[in-house]
Amino acid sequence: MNYIIFAVKVIKNSGQSFFSDGTAITELTVQLPQVRKNNTKLILQIVIWGKLSYDVAKYYQPEDYIIIEGYQTIDPDDFKDVYNDMLLKKYLTALLKKQWGTNLLKFEGMTLPGGVTLNGRAIYEDAIADIEKIETDFDTKYQMPPDFYMG
Repeated sequence: MNYIIFAVKVIKNSGQSFFSDGTAITELTVQLPQVRKNNTKLILQIVIWGKLSYDVAKYYQPEDYIIIEGYQTIDPDDFKDVYNDMLLKKYLTALLKKQWGTNLLKFEGMTLPGGVTLNGRAIYEDAIADIEKIETDFDTKYQMPPDFYMG
């Protein structure tokens, strides 16, 4: 689970319904703003319950923007492309390369049969450079710009 805070656009307010114990719930369908240039529309279903449910059902309509805060889980069975993100693949590859380099550092200078010498330090340092580059790319290309308040 990931802790999240998002500004989202309300697409649909399904109105109120009630649990068997009388607790009110309101369901909203919302869309996240697109930061990356791809065709994936990020749509979420949000369920609000309790006293807040009355205000949400009354005041929030389609085309309104709201800020949501909570915990998010991604179910790979429902969202099949969750692991098909190229940035995620590159980052995971770099992290695995770093671990591989760390493991080989223990055997640095060891000569294998056939005369091959292990060089874990080069693999490790290359992985660190890759990770820094990917994180920098992520910050500059995919992160929303900070909002500054003037007053």
